[in-house]
Amino acid sequence: MDLDNLYTTIELDKKLNATYGRLKPLAVSDGIYKPLDISFSTGTPQNKEGAYCYSDENGYHYCYTERGEVSMHKITKDFFELSYWIFNDQVFNMALSYELKHRIKGKDPRRLIFDKELQLFEAIGENYKKKAENDINIILNGAPYQDQLFL
Repeated sequence: MDLDNLYTTIELDKKLNATYGRLKPLAVSDGIYKPLDISFSTGTPQNKEGAYCYSDENGYHYCYTERGEVSMHKITKDFFELSYWIFNDQVFNMALSYELKHRIKGKDPRRLIFDKELQLFEAIGENYKKKAENDINIILNGAPYQDQLFL
């Protein structure tokens, strides 16, 4: 897609939900599925806390409102980048739920979290999995697994 030919907010809603839907069978079978939790508009309904996404002449906006204030506002013209930002938040929450249900004594909880994140991202697409692997490797380079802390 040409960077100057962005999806509209309505098209973003459809495209993001369709792409996100690829992980649903795996997440449902693991008992951790959560629908995409984002409003597709220039704000959240009644200015409630939460994430929202929209498109305008400046690009794709991914924002979060907290206590009536915008606490995060990212802008990109790249659909993959936007979708990864959004899916990363959702996938992390599902992976965290998975880890809580399957905790292993003596193992750093991030092992299960990261493994489940990679499985969920792979269900969405190989490019998402590769991006997540890179992000996880950066985290682990700075803070390696520490199983001994979880005995």
